[in-house]
Amino acid sequence: MEWIEIWHPHTVWTPGAGVPIASVVREDPLGRKSMEDGGFSAAKLPVLEHLYSRGRRADVIIVREVLPQYYAPVGNWHIRETVKHALSQNRSPETPSQASSTP
Repeated sequence: MEWIEIWHPHTVWTPGAGVPIASVVREDPLGRKSMEDGGFSAAKLPVLEHLYSRGRRADVIIVREVLPQYYAPVGNWHIRETVKHALSQNRSPETPSQASSTP
């Protein structure tokens, strides 16, 4: 799993930043993370539950973009519930061949 978090300038945590600040957490096949991050851990649980319920395994990349409008960080439960909601939408990603055949 890979977690990419992008904090735009002028957020609660980046008040003086002039450019977006990105952090990346990668997990190897043995479950070792490149760094500890609560958001990564919060997102991982609903991903694993979803894959288990479908009897699947997958490589997963999650991108979280934090805009200045996000003015009151409420904790990792919000990340967990947002990822759970996104996975419940039953959308299938397009494969490159499907995308190119769409008129």
